[in-house]
Amino acid sequence: MPVALNAPGDSLETPRPVDSSPHVLVVEDNPDLRELIVILLEDEGYRAEAAKDAADARRLLAEYRASPRRPRLVLLDMPMPYAEGPSVSEAVVRLGSSVPVVAMSDDARCLEAAVAAGAWDTLEKPFDIDVLFAVVRRNCAA
Repeated sequence: MPVALNAPGDSLETPRPVDSSPHVLVVEDNPDLRELIVILLEDEGYRAEAAKDAADARRLLAEYRASPRRPRLVLLDMPMPYAEGPSVSEAVVRLGSSVPVVAMSDDARCLEAAVAAGAWDTLEKPFDIDVLFAVVRRNCAA
């Protein structure tokens, strides 16, 4: 079983197991939808982390560059207030790995722009929960 370095307060004799659940970053400005997606993903066994806007997402993505806890998938709301979603897609590319980005929007033009900017997949809002899970499974396996 893989183990992680002990956190402050952990016993040095007992290593902590590494969580091998797929990590999904949810970038969504609607707080209710953001919370719902995180809860649904966690109920399905994913580790979900949320960013409330593009600036928050870029900050998390910068932290991931030096961390082994990179997300396996980014669910990205489009458009995002105060910063366009493609700038977040570009930050994902700078991770130096092929982290899939799934653009979410109720606007087909935004989804087309996201694909042109490098998104791997799209999720049209409003979406069915089963469709959300299918898209996440498909892209986490990529």
